[in-house]
Amino acid sequence: MTNSPLGIDVLAKLRKSCDKFGIKLAFYFSEGDWNWPGAVDGKGGRTGGGSNPELKKAQLKELLTGYGPVEFWWMDHAVGTGGLSHKETLDWIHQFQPNSFVGFNHGEPAGRLCLRELGRPGKLGDKNASHFNKDAEDSFKGYQLAEFTYPILPGHKGGAMWFYSLPIHDNLCHPADKLFKDYQGALQYGNIFSIDVGPNYQGKLRDIDVKTLKQVGEMIRAGAAAQPGIPPATK
Repeated sequence: MTNSPLGIDVLAKLRKSCDKFGIKLAFYFSEGDWNWPGAVDGKGGRTGGGSNPELKKAQLKELLTGYGPVEFWWMDHAVGTGGLSHKETLDWIHQFQPNSFVGFNHGEPAGRLCLRELGRPGKLGDKNASHFNKDAEDSFKGYQLAEFTYPILPGHKGGAMWFYSLPIHDNLCHPADKLFKDYQGALQYGNIFSIDVGPNYQGKLRDIDVKTLKQVGEMIRAGAAAQPGIPPATK
Protein backbone atom coordinates (compact mmCIF):
# COMPACT_ATOMS: atom_id res chain seq x y z
CA MET A 1 0.00 0.00 0.00
CA THR A 2 2.98 2.32 -0.47
CA ASN A 3 3.12 2.47 -4.26
CA SER A 4 1.39 5.86 -4.46
CA PRO A 5 3.36 9.14 -4.70
CA LEU A 6 2.59 9.70 -1.02
CA GLY A 7 4.86 6.79 -0.10
CA ILE A 8 3.02 6.13 3.17
CA ASP A 9 0.94 3.12 4.18
CA VAL A 10 -2.14 5.11 5.17
CA LEU A 11 -4.11 2.00 6.12
CA ALA A 12 -1.40 0.90 8.55
CA LYS A 13 -1.73 4.29 10.25
CA LEU A 14 -5.51 3.93 10.27
CA ARG A 15 -5.26 0.45 11.83
CA LYS A 16 -2.94 1.79 14.54
CA SER A 17 -5.29 4.67 15.28
CA CYS A 18 -8.35 2.38 15.42
CA ASP A 19 -6.56 0.14 17.92
CA LYS A 20 -5.54 3.14 20.01
CA PHE A 21 -9.11 4.40 20.35
CA GLY A 22 -10.93 1.06 20.40
CA ILE A 23 -12.60 1.54 17.01
CA LYS A 24 -13.45 -1.40 14.75
CA LEU A 25 -12.04 -1.16 11.24
CA ALA A 26 -14.29 -1.28 8.16
CA PHE A 27 -13.41 -0.81 4.49
CA TYR A 28 -15.14 0.72 1.48
CA PHE A 29 -14.19 -1.21 -1.67
CA SER A 30 -15.02 -0.36 -5.28
CA GLU A 31 -15.68 -3.67 -7.01
CA GLY A 32 -15.07 -2.48 -10.54
CA ASP A 33 -11.81 -0.76 -11.42
CA TRP A 34 -12.53 2.73 -12.77
CA ASN A 35 -9.03 3.42 -14.10
CA TRP A 36 -7.09 0.21 -14.85
CA PRO A 37 -6.38 0.22 -18.65
CA GLY A 38 -7.53 -3.37 -19.06
CA ALA A 39 -10.89 -2.83 -17.39
CA VAL A 40 -14.05 -2.34 -19.41
CA ASP A 41 -15.91 -1.21 -16.29
CA GLY A 42 -14.20 2.14 -15.85
CA LYS A 43 -14.38 3.41 -19.43
CA GLY A 44 -17.33 1.54 -20.83
CA GLY A 45 -19.96 2.25 -18.22
CA ARG A 46 -21.78 -0.33 -16.12
CA THR A 47 -20.88 -3.34 -18.23
CA GLY A 48 -19.81 -5.50 -15.30
CA GLY A 49 -17.29 -7.29 -17.50
CA GLY A 50 -13.76 -7.06 -18.82
CA SER A 51 -12.06 -6.75 -15.45
CA ASN A 52 -9.44 -9.06 -14.03
CA PRO A 53 -10.87 -11.14 -11.15
CA GLU A 54 -7.33 -12.04 -10.05
CA LEU A 55 -6.60 -8.35 -9.53
CA LYS A 56 -9.66 -7.99 -7.31
CA LYS A 57 -8.71 -11.11 -5.36
CA ALA A 58 -5.14 -9.87 -4.89
CA GLN A 59 -6.33 -6.51 -3.60
CA LEU A 60 -8.76 -8.13 -1.17
CA LYS A 61 -6.15 -10.62 0.07
CA GLU A 62 -3.71 -7.80 0.79
CA LEU A 63 -6.33 -5.94 2.81
CA LEU A 64 -7.49 -9.09 4.61
CA THR A 65 -4.05 -10.30 5.62
CA GLY A 66 -2.16 -7.08 6.25
CA TYR A 67 -4.29 -4.97 8.59
CA GLY A 68 -5.83 -7.19 11.22
CA PRO A 69 -9.54 -7.95 11.62
CA VAL A 70 -11.96 -6.08 9.35
CA GLU A 71 -15.42 -5.63 10.88
CA PHE A 72 -17.27 -5.16 7.61
CA TRP A 73 -16.89 -4.38 3.91
CA TRP A 74 -18.92 -1.76 2.08
CA MET A 75 -18.84 -3.07 -1.51
CA ASP A 76 -19.69 -0.51 -4.20
CA HIS A 77 -21.20 -2.20 -7.26
CA ALA A 78 -21.30 1.10 -9.22
CA VAL A 79 -19.42 -0.20 -12.28
CA GLY A 80 -19.90 -3.94 -11.97
CA THR A 81 -18.35 -6.82 -10.05
CA GLY A 82 -14.77 -6.41 -11.20
CA GLY A 83 -14.97 -9.86 -12.77
CA LEU A 84 -15.71 -11.73 -9.52
CA SER A 85 -19.34 -12.45 -8.62
CA HIS A 86 -20.70 -11.45 -5.24
CA LYS A 87 -20.86 -15.10 -4.15
CA GLU A 88 -17.25 -15.63 -5.23
CA THR A 89 -16.25 -12.41 -3.48
CA LEU A 90 -17.86 -13.58 -0.24
CA ASP A 91 -16.16 -16.97 -0.41
CA TRP A 92 -12.79 -15.34 -1.03
CA ILE A 93 -13.12 -12.87 1.87
CA HIS A 94 -14.34 -15.51 4.32
CA GLN A 95 -11.42 -17.75 3.40
CA PHE A 96 -9.22 -15.23 5.24
CA GLN A 97 -11.67 -13.66 7.71
CA PRO A 98 -14.80 -15.79 8.20
CA ASN A 99 -16.33 -13.37 10.72
CA SER A 100 -16.14 -10.29 8.50
CA PHE A 101 -19.53 -8.89 7.44
CA VAL A 102 -19.83 -8.06 3.73
CA GLY A 103 -22.49 -5.96 2.02
CA PHE A 104 -23.19 -4.84 -1.55
CA ASN A 105 -25.08 -1.64 -2.30
CA HIS A 106 -26.86 -3.20 -5.29
CA GLY A 107 -26.44 -5.96 -7.83
CA GLU A 108 -26.57 -9.66 -6.98
CA PRO A 109 -27.98 -10.05 -3.40
CA ALA A 110 -25.40 -11.64 -1.12
CA GLY A 111 -23.72 -11.33 2.24
CA ARG A 112 -24.81 -10.84 5.84
CA LEU A 113 -24.98 -7.06 5.65
CA CYS A 114 -27.73 -5.16 3.86
CA LEU A 115 -26.39 -1.83 2.56
CA ARG A 116 -28.79 1.11 2.28
CA GLU A 117 -26.96 3.75 0.28
CA LEU A 118 -28.87 7.03 0.79
CA GLY A 119 -31.15 5.02 3.08
CA ARG A 120 -32.68 5.47 6.50
CA PRO A 121 -33.28 3.47 9.70
CA GLY A 122 -35.55 0.46 9.43
CA LYS A 123 -35.96 -3.20 10.23
CA LEU A 124 -34.52 -5.87 7.97
CA GLY A 125 -36.76 -6.47 4.99
CA ASP A 126 -38.06 -2.88 4.90
CA LYS A 127 -37.54 -2.00 1.24
CA ASN A 128 -38.69 1.56 1.90
CA ALA A 129 -35.60 2.08 4.07
CA SER A 130 -33.39 1.45 1.04
CA HIS A 131 -32.74 3.40 -2.14
CA PHE A 132 -30.88 1.05 -4.48
CA ASN A 133 -31.46 -2.30 -2.77
CA LYS A 134 -35.25 -2.34 -2.60
CA ASP A 135 -35.77 -5.64 -4.44
CA ALA A 136 -32.88 -7.37 -2.68
CA GLU A 137 -34.08 -6.27 0.73
CA ASP A 138 -37.60 -7.38 -0.06
CA SER A 139 -36.62 -10.87 -1.27
CA PHE A 140 -33.20 -11.84 0.09
CA LYS A 141 -33.31 -13.62 3.47
CA GLY A 142 -29.58 -13.97 4.13
CA TYR A 143 -29.07 -10.60 5.81
CA GLN A 144 -28.34 -10.41 9.52
CA LEU A 145 -27.81 -6.67 9.85
CA ALA A 146 -28.58 -3.45 7.97
CA GLU A 147 -26.34 -0.43 7.45
CA PHE A 148 -27.59 2.90 6.14
CA THR A 149 -25.54 5.86 5.03
CA TYR A 150 -25.67 9.26 3.34
CA PRO A 151 -23.32 12.26 2.94
CA ILE A 152 -23.15 14.84 5.70
CA LEU A 153 -23.40 17.38 2.87
CA PRO A 154 -27.08 17.91 1.95
CA GLY A 155 -28.33 18.15 -1.61
CA HIS A 156 -26.88 21.02 -3.64
CA LYS A 157 -26.13 22.11 -7.19
CA GLY A 158 -22.63 21.68 -8.60
CA GLY A 159 -19.64 19.93 -7.09
CA ALA A 160 -19.40 16.46 -5.62
CA MET A 161 -21.79 14.63 -3.31
CA TRP A 162 -19.92 11.87 -1.45
CA PHE A 163 -16.59 13.70 -1.60
CA TYR A 164 -15.54 17.28 -0.94
CA SER A 165 -17.67 19.61 -3.05
CA LEU A 166 -16.74 23.27 -3.60
CA PRO A 167 -15.76 26.14 -1.27
CA ILE A 168 -19.13 27.80 -1.94
CA HIS A 169 -20.76 24.85 -0.14
CA ASP A 170 -18.55 25.00 2.96
CA ASN A 171 -21.44 26.18 5.12
CA LEU A 172 -23.82 23.43 3.98
CA CYS A 173 -24.27 20.53 6.40
CA HIS A 174 -27.09 18.35 7.66
CA PRO A 175 -28.19 19.67 11.08
CA ALA A 176 -27.08 17.88 14.22
CA ASP A 177 -30.74 17.17 15.11
CA LYS A 178 -31.19 15.09 11.94
CA LEU A 179 -28.02 13.09 12.51
CA PHE A 180 -28.97 12.44 16.13
CA LYS A 181 -32.48 11.36 15.13
CA ASP A 182 -31.05 8.85 12.64
CA TYR A 183 -28.58 7.65 15.28
CA GLN A 184 -31.56 6.97 17.57
CA GLY A 185 -33.29 5.16 14.69
CA ALA A 186 -30.20 3.00 14.23
CA LEU A 187 -30.35 2.00 17.90
CA GLN A 188 -34.06 1.28 17.64
CA TYR A 189 -33.71 -1.11 14.69
CA GLY A 190 -30.25 -2.47 15.44
CA ASN A 191 -28.78 -0.80 12.35
CA ILE A 192 -25.29 0.49 11.65
CA PHE A 193 -25.36 4.22 10.85
CA SER A 194 -22.45 5.47 8.73
CA ILE A 195 -22.29 9.17 7.95
CA ASP A 196 -20.04 10.09 5.03
CA VAL A 197 -17.69 13.02 5.75
CA GLY A 198 -15.28 13.99 2.98
CA PRO A 199 -12.05 15.93 3.57
CA ASN A 200 -11.37 19.22 1.83
CA TYR A 201 -8.57 19.98 -0.65
CA GLN A 202 -6.07 20.12 2.24
CA GLY A 203 -7.12 16.69 3.48
CA LYS A 204 -8.87 18.12 6.54
CA LEU A 205 -12.47 17.94 7.70
CA ARG A 206 -14.55 21.05 7.13
CA ASP A 207 -15.04 23.23 10.19
CA ILE A 208 -18.82 22.92 9.95
CA ASP A 209 -18.61 19.12 9.88
CA VAL A 210 -16.41 19.04 12.98
CA LYS A 211 -18.75 21.44 14.79
CA THR A 212 -21.84 19.43 13.83
CA LEU A 213 -20.38 16.06 14.79
CA LYS A 214 -19.28 17.43 18.16
CA GLN A 215 -22.88 18.58 18.73
CA VAL A 216 -24.13 15.09 17.88
CA GLY A 217 -21.62 13.61 20.32
CA GLU A 218 -22.91 15.90 23.06
CA MET A 219 -26.49 14.81 22.31
CA ILE A 220 -25.50 11.14 22.48
CA ARG A 221 -23.71 11.61 25.80
CA ALA A 222 -26.61 13.59 27.21
CA GLY A 223 -29.04 10.87 26.16
CA ALA A 224 -26.89 8.15 27.71
CA ALA A 225 -26.69 10.12 30.97
CA ALA A 226 -30.47 10.60 31.02
CA GLN A 227 -31.08 6.90 30.32
CA PRO A 228 -28.18 5.00 31.87
CA GLY A 229 -29.69 1.65 30.95
CA ILE A 230 -29.18 2.38 27.24
CA PRO A 231 -25.51 2.08 26.19
CA PRO A 232 -24.00 4.50 23.67
CA ALA A 233 -23.39 3.31 20.12
CA THR A 234 -20.50 0.93 19.61
CA LYS A 235 -20.25 1.14 15.82
